[in-house]
Amino acid sequence: MGKIPHQIGELPLSLANLTQLEYLSLYSNRLHGSVLPEIGKMKNLIFLDLGNNHLSGVVPSLLGHLTKLNTLYLDGNQINGSIPFEIRHLENLRLILLNNNNLTSAIPSSLGSLTNLTSLRFGRNQISGFIPPEIGKMKSLIILELSYNHLSGVIPSSLGNLINLTYLSLRNNHIRGFIPPKIRKMKSLMRLALSNNHLNGVIPSSMGNLTHLTSLTLQGNQIIGFIPTEKGNLDKLSNEDMSTNLLSGQIPFHLGNLKQLGYFNLSYNNLSGAIPLSIWTSIDLSHNQFETQSRAPSEPLGYNKGSCSEIKGLSRCKKRHQIMIIIIVPISTLLLLLRDIIRATEDFDIRYCIGIRGYGSVYRAQLLSGKVVALKKLQGWESEDPTYLKSFENEVKNLFCMLRYDVETVELDWVKKVNVVKGIANVLSYMHHDCALPIIHRDISSNNILLDSMFEAFVSDFGTARLLDPNLSNHTLRSLRILMVVTKKYDGYKFGMVALETIMGIHPGDLVNLLSSLSTQNTTLMDVLNPRLSSPKGSQVGNDVALTLSLALKSLNCNPQLRPSMQQVSWRLMTSKSLPQPIGAMSL
Repeated sequence: MGKIPHQIGELPLSLANLTQLEYLSLYSNRLHGSVLPEIGKMKNLIFLDLGNNHLSGVVPSLLGHLTKLNTLYLDGNQINGSIPFEIRHLENLRLILLNNNNLTSAIPSSLGSLTNLTSLRFGRNQISGFIPPEIGKMKSLIILELSYNHLSGVIPSSLGNLINLTYLSLRNNHIRGFIPPKIRKMKSLMRLALSNNHLNGVIPSSMGNLTHLTSLTLQGNQIIGFIPTEKGNLDKLSNEDMSTNLLSGQIPFHLGNLKQLGYFNLSYNNLSGAIPLSIWTSIDLSHNQFETQSRAPSEPLGYNKGSCSEIKGLSRCKKRHQIMIIIIVPISTLLLLLRDIIRATEDFDIRYCIGIRGYGSVYRAQLLSGKVVALKKLQGWESEDPTYLKSFENEVKNLFCMLRYDVETVELDWVKKVNVVKGIANVLSYMHHDCALPIIHRDISSNNILLDSMFEAFVSDFGTARLLDPNLSNHTLRSLRILMVVTKKYDGYKFGMVALETIMGIHPGDLVNLLSSLSTQNTTLMDVLNPRLSSPKGSQVGNDVALTLSLALKSLNCNPQLRPSMQQVSWRLMTSKSLPQPIGAMSL
């Protein structure tokens, strides 16, 4: 065993000699050059991850010889050329990610033979041609992502056979024709993105059968006709955008039953008639043909005939409101010029609105530096109300900052600290053990933990997250641990670091130095608690703090096999039992 250098350069030809290797992950190593055809000789490979590098050239056809391959990640490179026909031989393949490259030509119809595939992601390339109807044979498919390409033709009706599909994204292509009625058969579908194409025809009433749907985006097409009343059956829908189409008629009254709806955009259509009052808090109806005086906010009704607002706190009709901007993410403090924000959001165009919260609307903005941030906008009357402003400012806190500053760290008392750790453990337990395909975060840190006004913990920043195939063999998983690649146990290790940082109030780097310099046999838990807080009061609080420290240290075990799973950690924290010794008598 040796140490793999941080930056390898080009892939060495000697890799082909590792004919017994089952798991190869060189993710995010700044590799350049081409994907070696010789990798096709490594016929025992089960997992191959070369994602997020600077690889160029083509996808070698010899990869088709890796008949045991279960997972293939080549995403986030500069690979060009076509998708090789020979991939059809990878009959054991379950996950294939080729997104974020420069692939061209058409999707081979031979991919339809990969009936074990659960995730196919070819988005953000330059792929052209039609969507092969043969994809409808891939009945194990859960994720199909072909967005941001140059695909044309129609949506094959055979996609209706993908009854296990939960995510379908075909947005930002050149697809024409109508939405096939057979879509009704895709009853597991949770997210459907068909926006910014050339779709026409009507919205099929059979879409009302997709009762698990949480997000539906159809904006930027030429869809005509009425909104079908059957869409009122989609009671789990939280995000819907049908703006910039040719829809006409009234908004069906039944859509007022969609209580989970957090964002609903029908702007830039030809809608008219009465409006269901129950959807006012989450709707944009601007640029339609409504003629009404309403108690709704005026902004969502802008550019309609004769519409105005009487809601309390807003001026009547025409007066524009001042805007207050507060940046709530990313975690690091950023000072942005107003002109940069306006440019990034095109003067707060509704297309950049990603959510409506209790206080203000959230917009996504990509700055000139490439950094993506989220902005929250308040209307003028909200920013003048101290109650609104205080609630807005307290809506999101950052754990890193809460642990660094004296005022904030005192506010985060021992009970809240334990609850924060419990919250993180619960989230990771759900991601690792309760999702259809386990999600590995890969970047758990105090910078990526957000706290709401009740100090409930939320995990953020999933930019490096990956799906983990649960059907990998135990031998392969042992290989993962030996190679120190990211697995559930790595998330567990990072959890342990954050948990200790939360309890001790110091940076994880300082923490490692501290633990390595002390004789842990003579060091009690009290010696490492945050000195800016008084000792835990009460036996239950002290017990919870001790248990949290104990589980955090177990999660840092040098042997990954001896670390508890996040499910075990979550269960222990939720079913806290009394420890045999008081916290002051326990040693590290």
